[in-house]
Amino acid sequence: MSDLIDLVSDKHAQLRGEVRQRWIQNGNEDVTPQEYYLMTRLEMNKELTIAETARKMNISRQAAHKCAKGLIEKDLITAVASEENLREKLLQLTTKGLDCCKEMTSIKEDIVKEIVETLGAEKVELLKEILKANWYRS
Repeated sequence: MSDLIDLVSDKHAQLRGEVRQRWIQNGNEDVTPQEYYLMTRLEMNKELTIAETARKMNISRQAAHKCAKGLIEKDLITAVASEENLREKLLQLTTKGLDCCKEMTSIKEDIVKEIVETLGAEKVELLKEILKANWYRS
């Protein structure tokens, strides 16, 4: 039973690795898993401060800043001054970043289709229900 955490973690790493591999095979610029995760948080929230990003990603502000800096250099996100607090920068996806997120979503959808073909739709739906359930409190 104690291997549950390792099994979930291993599958997560395999799936993320597969998405990244297909992303690169499609001729796209490589992004680290952390950079991609930051982009998905921005896609969901439209804009976030570094502090909000760090909280949502469960990393330090310094790590969030470093991650954001790499994405800014790749022209995938921008940092604009907040109207409410001029010392804060709001991170936002660029058009290129939005396009990247759409392509990543397409890659993930293809992988999910392959998983459905392997496991069957019922098992995939059950797995999704289990993962969405509140079965562990942190």
